[in-house]
Amino acid sequence: MARSDDVSPKRGRWALAALLVAVLAAAGAVVYRSANAANLARGELADASGLVSQAEPAVLAIDQAVRSEVTTAATETAAQALEKIDAAQNTLRRAQDTVRRARTRLAERDVPLADALDESIAARLEMLERARPILEADARVARALASATEAWASVVRAEKLAEDAVAAFNKHTEEGVQRSTQLTTEADSLLAEARSLLETVSAGVPEADMAPFVSYVDAKRALLAESRKIDATWLSGKVADANAMLGAYNAKEKQVAEQAKRLPGTPASVLADAYKRIVESDVTAYFEARERARSADVLVKSLSGE
Repeated sequence: MARSDDVSPKRGRWALAALLVAVLAAAGAVVYRSANAANLARGELADASGLVSQAEPAVLAIDQAVRSEVTTAATETAAQALEKIDAAQNTLRRAQDTVRRARTRLAERDVPLADALDESIAARLEMLERARPILEADARVARALASATEAWASVVRAEKLAEDAVAAFNKHTEEGVQRSTQLTTEADSLLAEARSLLETVSAGVPEADMAPFVSYVDAKRALLAESRKIDATWLSGKVADANAMLGAYNAKEKQVAEQAKRLPGTPASVLADAYKRIVESDVTAYFEARERARSADVLVKSLSGE
């Protein structure tokens, strides 16, 4: 008769089978949960990609503004692009956070896709970060460019009036000398306007040195003041005295002409050179990030099977 603590071979085999089934069931549950988590994580990568697509219209509009030539009309374009940056950055950061949350649960095969997507997002964020100072400089320079262009146009017109004034004076008639005074007065008004505009340029873009042009305008105005003194002397009947003053005037005129030759181009060209210096490092970094984004996008499409 068997003792009460004996276990029959049949009962032992059933117990072992039950234990094996339980272990396999548990392992299957773990595998299922792991596979399900990996699938959910891959779905989160798709969500992140969708956020990138959501931000893309703004990124493209900003990119177009960055690559546009800076003209007097660029102020509005730059302002509109600047308004899009914050929202685009926020959307891309959400995409970045989504990729990072999914990363720890991804299947190994999906890690390269996460890396490529993360690089695509990071590159876009770098583009937007660099775009901001570029567009801010665009707006500043575009506003100043109108003043710089108008200032030099006024200087050119004033110079022509001054030449006409000399020709009028050289007629040595009362009418001619009176005309000379009228023309130099008009020229001086234009130069005063030009000086004010140059100061506006300096205030908006202090990196652009307008000092040589302001100095030239001041010298030209001083010369015109001398011209009017000669006219007034001549018209008062002191013709000999007026003629005696011409020697000093001609010497000053020559000095002003030499000063004009030493000018560093025009206010607009100096402004353009300053702009290049202002944005150079950001532009370089922007286009490097742009190329990184393009390369990452190609890889994302390839790994996604698109």
